[in-house]
This record gives sequence, C-alpha cells and structure tokens, in this order.
Amino acid sequence: MPVVSTVNYITKRIYLHADSVGVDLDTMDIYKEVRALRAADEQFPTPHRNFKPMIIQGGNIQKTPTTKTAKYIQLLYGCRIVPYDTNQSLRVVRDTFTDDGFDGRDCFDKTSLSNSVDIDYEVDKVEVVEVNTAGGSTVWTEQEKDDLIAELSDTLVWSKKSADNAEQINLRLP
Repeated sequence: MPVVSTVNYITKRIYLHADSVGVDLDTMDIYKEVRALRAADEQFPTPHRNFKPMIIQGGNIQKTPTTKTAKYIQLLYGCRIVPYDTNQSLRVVRDTFTDDGFDGRDCFDKTSLSNSVDIDYEVDKVEVVEVNTAGGSTVWTEQEKDDLIAELSDTLVWSKKSADNAEQINLRLP
C-alpha cells in the first residue's frame, strides 16, 4: 500500500497518499518510496534525479561503548511532509527530524489542508544495546546463547554477528 502520492522538489513537499489515512505512519516507508521513485526516475514533468534527495535515513550511531541509536528519518533543505487532506489523526511511529532544527509534528506542513489533521507523534525510546559475550567474566555455551535468544525473541529485536572471533548479540529493547 503506497504512502506517498507525489513529491514536489520545487516546494520541498512530500504529499501523502489516501492509503496513509488510518494507519500508523512509519516515515521509513516514505523514505523507501521516495528512494524508489528516484531510482525509477519516471515522474512527470521533472525527473527526481534532477534534484538533491530531500529525505535520508540513518541510525546505528555509537552513543556509548555498548549502545547505538535506533533508525531515524531526516528531512533536508526545508522539506516537509504534507498529510492527506481529510479529517484524520495521523500517528507517526519513527523518530523524524529536519536538518533545520525541527522534529516530530513540526516535520509536517498542514498549511495547505482544508481539513483537520491531528498529528500524534509516538516514537518509542529505543536504542541498540551490544552485549559482548566473548572474553568477559561470563562464558556462555552455544546452547545457553541459543536459549537466551529464544527466550527474548518475543520481546526483543535481535541479531547475532561475529567479528574478529568475538561474538556479539545485539538487542533492541522495545
């Protein structure tokens, strides 16, 4: 289901599609659709690639030795998102901010709308926590690690990676 209707690079606005009404809006979906439009480069009258990208994603930035930021969306060059013009309550569920100092509801432009749109900005406070399971005071067997992952998989988003023979379990707390 599409969430982006059109992108206007001149006015720096991303207009949401009617399918964005009544669902939790993850701005990562907006980013993915705008990126797909830029890759296809077929929008009339002006191709997307003639302009700089107005939306980027990021995350996994080191905060402390054991934590990283969650994924986020950043709007660039004064870009704003315009909700679909109907009476609605729009619930945004991803950290979204601009390069000119705005975040949350302020990333949305409702000035051209004739209907009432309430923007509910509910971003979970999440971060990625790395737990190094090699070389520390606790030595876990493969079975113990697998049991831990199985037990936590219902409540945590996780991944397991090996680098330099040090195995890590990355947990993202809800």
